[in-house]
Amino acid sequence: MIQTADHCTRLLDGFVSQSRVESGRAVRAEPGSFDIRSMVEEAVEIAKLSGPACTFEVDIQEGVEAIQGDRYELLLVLTHLLTNAAAYSPQQGVVWAQVTAQGGAVRFAVSDTGPGIPAHLIDDLFTPFYLMKDRGQRDARGTGLGLCHSKQLVEAHGGRIWLESTLGAGTTVHFEIPA
Repeated sequence: MIQTADHCTRLLDGFVSQSRVESGRAVRAEPGSFDIRSMVEEAVEIAKLSGPACTFEVDIQEGVEAIQGDRYELLLVLTHLLTNAAAYSPQQGVVWAQVTAQGGAVRFAVSDTGPGIPAHLIDDLFTPFYLMKDRGQRDARGTGLGLCHSKQLVEAHGGRIWLESTLGAGTTVHFEIPA
């Protein structure tokens, strides 16, 4: 029941966000200062509820403690990336979350050991309602709005998001927020 409610909430959030963008109303972040470690730990705990039998490893660079931004929106982004990574990882797989300082920005990276994504499909993943035809071996489901919505939220923070993938070796999604 929790998973279904969570899925419905994400679906509605994605539709509302996409509707705002299509009507010309931008997504706006409401900034505040918050602790990065607690947000990452919360995102991991939420991702664990989604059910995949994965191990989550977290590495936060020493000295990266707080960030300015909308905590709830960045939590949504990170939770979505972790949940996706777990869904596409093999049973007993490992999902890594890493946070580092990179030249005036805080960079988040989420990596998995899933099947990877063909290079020619990577840009499509950030478009609304796009779902890959080959969804891998796991029973992953989605709306095709998660990465699009994540991109909107990251860009509302003045940041950027991108994806690197190797077929058969996994995927890493990075996003940066100005420090």
